[in-house]
Amino acid sequence: MYALAAVLLSVISLRLLGPDDGGIFGFGYSTFGQQMFIIAYFGIRPFHITDVRHDYSYTDYRAVRWKTCILSVLFAFLYLLFFAVSGKYSTYKSACIFLIALIKVVDGFADCLESECQRDGFLWRGGRELFIRTVIMVAVFSLSVILTKKLLVSAAAAVISETVTVVIFSLRLKGEKSFPVSERKREQEKKLMGDTVLLFISVFIDFFVFSSSKYAIDIKLYDSASGIFNILFMPTSVIYMASNFIMKPYLTKMAAMLENDDTKGFRKTERNIALSIAGLTVLCVLMVVFLGKWALTIVEKLLGENYTGSLTPRVPELILIMAGGGLYAMADLLYYVLVIKRKQKSIFFVYLVVGVLSAVISFILVGSWGITGAAVSYTAVMSILTFGYLIVQ
Repeated sequence: MYALAAVLLSVISLRLLGPDDGGIFGFGYSTFGQQMFIIAYFGIRPFHITDVRHDYSYTDYRAVRWKTCILSVLFAFLYLLFFAVSGKYSTYKSACIFLIALIKVVDGFADCLESECQRDGFLWRGGRELFIRTVIMVAVFSLSVILTKKLLVSAAAAVISETVTVVIFSLRLKGEKSFPVSERKREQEKKLMGDTVLLFISVFIDFFVFSSSKYAIDIKLYDSASGIFNILFMPTSVIYMASNFIMKPYLTKMAAMLENDDTKGFRKTERNIALSIAGLTVLCVLMVVFLGKWALTIVEKLLGENYTGSLTPRVPELILIMAGGGLYAMADLLYYVLVIKRKQKSIFFVYLVVGVLSAVISFILVGSWGITGAAVSYTAVMSILTFGYLIVQ
């Protein structure tokens, strides 16, 4: 549902609000907003759910997450203020993107609750919250767009619905299952921040690497191009979502295997997940090869006659993006393996190198070839990232 939400919201925005506002929403929700989610998230979840020895309490994780969410809001405000003052964004665009980013910041806080559910052996509770919260947010945003035809108002309504749902879930969860809490200790919070800061920087750079082609389009091209590329990019969520279904429930178990010196079981699980991701990627690429044009024709009809002919010529780009999505899912697996092994420095080194390369590659290729350059750069950068992780395993 979380993956489907991005598709539904983008299609609704592009069809009912037009190419420019639809493009602003696509960039704000899937790119800049997700980057702000990363700041709120702080790379803590894989550390949290694999903390099987309970080195830190839920109170510690929650206190740190409050701080990172405030940091995320502050960063978003200052970044968008700078772009508005410098004339790169209109005040309207900055305000819209800020509100859309707040949706993702609330996601970042809710992730702390979901992480504790998983560590505590009740992953389904976190999944239930995520599903309900996402359905309500999509419904509220869509209804607001239909009634007002205003992106700013609809984004504000979505923020309110997200916040209310998280508060209700937090209160309800206390009645179902009391998480162990401890006296708040600032020393523990500082230590937790220190243990995860390299993960945060790495994940922050990771999402820039993942989205560098989108940032390049936002700066080099125009708002409607962001909307088109965002639509082409969405099918990659199928691979990422499916790989997460396969991968994430095993992470806590894999951490326990390593803790118990079951290296053979750990390697076998890692290999089986990698083979599943590879098979899924090949299947998705073949589906695009044979059905891509037909699927893009349907999407054009859903978006309206203003978009006729804007997507169907982009099948080669879609094939490249899907292949890149599979590589990203593989890199994600290798990332989690390194987190379980607590090799934060290796992760940081890989992201630092790939982050610099991605900025150079994406901005050059998008400047030269437009949307085609964005697709080529995405796949190239994902290949470099996966290869880098393999080297430091």
